[in-house]
This record gives sequence, C-alpha cells and structure tokens, in this order.
Amino acid sequence: MTSKNSFLVIVHYKGRIKKKMRTKIKFVDKDSLSVFIKYSTSFVDFQNTILQKLGLHGMKQVEKVKYDSFVRDSDENLQILFHFHRQFFEVRTHELLAKFEDLFNPVVVSSSLPVMASARNLVAFPSFTADLHHDNII
Repeated sequence: MTSKNSFLVIVHYKGRIKKKMRTKIKFVDKDSLSVFIKYSTSFVDFQNTILQKLGLHGMKQVEKVKYDSFVRDSDENLQILFHFHRQFFEVRTHELLAKFEDLFNPVVVSSSLPVMASARNLVAFPSFTADLHHDNII
C-alpha cells in the first residue's frame, strides 16, 4: 500500500512521550496504530482516520497530536511532517502521540442555563422525526 505518495505513521494513543537526555525521546505505549497517510491528507482527514481505525468516531475527538515535543494541530503542521519525511528518508516510520477527549453536546434545560451532556446520553424520538418526514415538513 505504501508508495511515493504515502508513508507509514505509527500513532500511539494510550501512552506518553518520555524524554531522555541521551536517546532524546521514547514513546511509552503498549498499543499503537499503523496509519498510511498521503501527502495530500488534511489534518482533519488524519484525525478522522485515527478515530475510525480505533472505532471512536462520534464518541471522541482528537485533542492533540504530538511529534516529539511539537504539537501538530493544523494542515500546515502536517505538511511539516511530510517535509521531514521527504528530507530524512532514512527515517522510514514517524511516530506520533494522539490524545483524545470526549465529545459533548449542549442541552438546554432552561432558557438561561445550558448544560453539557454526553452525546451518548441524548435520546432520539423516532416517531417525531418520522412525522416530520411523513408530512414533508423538512
């Protein structure tokens, strides 16, 4: 699957980065995820790929992605990683650390106080939506 247009990235998602004087950095993690990314991949697409591979899409979001001590949080920062890969081709696999946070949706309980509730706890009313579609209101 790897080609000139893509490369392998190891994503650590349950661990941390440990800094040492002699060896610089070490990823401390028992699990990791292998992801092939293309040079045209956007940062949002990269985040979604991680979430989909872990089965967390819709439940979590990627809070931050770190490469060594640098946070990758935009398309430009992801392009810097691509630049590193092209310049230092002897480093075949780059390692990143992804941190997640839960997704929350606002729920209004009064006209003045919004309360945060987990997306998993929201209740859908199928009969209500069915009536809207049936009457061609939407």
